[in-house]
Amino acid sequence: MKSATVYALRMRYYRLAIPALWAMTISGCSSLHQELPVGAEVDFDQHIKPILESRCLQCHNSQSMPGQISFESREQAFARGKHGRAIIPGDPDSSRMVSFINAPRDTAEAMPRVGHEISTDEAETIREWIAAGAEWPAGEQGQLRPPG
Repeated sequence: MKSATVYALRMRYYRLAIPALWAMTISGCSSLHQELPVGAEVDFDQHIKPILESRCLQCHNSQSMPGQISFESREQAFARGKHGRAIIPGDPDSSRMVSFINAPRDTAEAMPRVGHEISTDEAETIREWIAAGAEWPAGEQGQLRPPG
């Protein structure tokens, strides 16, 4: 009888705690990068890297999509693919990344296809970063790691 009571209490706890934890996780993920004050410069480590790691690298890495765009390094992200370049420093309007993250959610071009969508602020931060020249550190400092 005692174990049944303990079991019932645990199940009640999980039924209440798990949705609360999910809600906190989702609300915490909605703005993982630090918001950019008006007129401030976009910093790769502070603003861009967190967006790429949380929104893009799940799919856009050399393991998940061999031969496709990868955001694991500067060299891979700036490489010319069969459909052009995803990031063209100084030219956000020609950068495929900008058009994909701003595409309507119900289209095949919309990115990311899975996970949390990129917020309007995050999309604007990426746009500003590309317009300013898309500075991305070379070497180990500029290496990004896919989640998990």
